[in-house]
Amino acid sequence: MGTTDEIVKAPEKGPVFMEDLPEEEQVVAVGHSAGLFNLGNTCYMNSTVQCLHSVPDLKYPHSGRSNELDQSFHLLTVATWDLFSELDKSVKAVAPMQFWTVCPYPLEF
Repeated sequence: MGTTDEIVKAPEKGPVFMEDLPEEEQVVAVGHSAGLFNLGNTCYMNSTVQCLHSVPDLKYPHSGRSNELDQSFHLLTVATWDLFSELDKSVKAVAPMQFWTVCPYPLEF
C-alpha cells in the first residue's frame, strides 16, 4: 500500500505542551488566575474564595445602615475585592492573609 504522491514531511515545529510554556503564557492559554497559599487550615476557605472569584457578576449590596456588624462585613468585602484584584494580577500563588484576618467568624472548616 502506498501512494505516488509526495511523501508527507514532518512538521517544522513540534507540539508545544502546556507544561512547557512559561507561567505567564500558561495563565493566558488556560485562562486561570493564580492560586492561594494554604495558611494552615485554610484549604476550604481558599476553595470557596476561588469559586467566588470565578463568578463574573458578583456584587456587594451596600446598605445605608452603619453599625458594628455592617462595618466588619464592609472590611470583609474590601478584603475580598483586594484579594480578587491580587489574584487577577498574579501568576504566582497569593497568600490570603488580609482576607483571613478580617473575617468576622472563625474560619475553621
